Amino acid sequence: MLKPSPWRSTWWKASFWARARTTASAWRRSARGWAGSHHEKLDGSGYPRGKPERELDFNSRFMACVDIYQAASEERPCHAKRGHEEMMRIMRANAGAGKIDAGIVNDIDIALAPFDGGDLPAPAGPAP
Repeated sequence: MLKPSPWRSTWWKASFWARARTTASAWRRSARGWAGSHHEKLDGSGYPRGKPERELDFNSRFMACVDIYQAASEERPCHAKRGHEEMMRIMRANAGAGKIDAGIVNDIDIALAPFDGGDLPAPAGPAP
């Protein structure tokens, strides 16, 4: 039988936080990669590193697509708000030119078409 002791408690806490930090660090490194690559293009014409498609993982390609959709669809000083259909024309033109992933563009169309002109619903709570 294990009796409570300050040593056991300290060891468990140190072990827990070491694992938590390692996991968080791995996730942060991965997220930094996606965030740092979201302006890259499949044909290597993006920035900051000019990475070609073979060097871009799915998450980086996904972030590039959703960044374009979000930035170009909302109202900005340089352009008015754009609807979903107009965004899909822009996205498909970029995909056709080899700039962004056509499969992800198609998935964005399927996922966001029902919400054209409106806000996305709030996420559902946990299942009962």
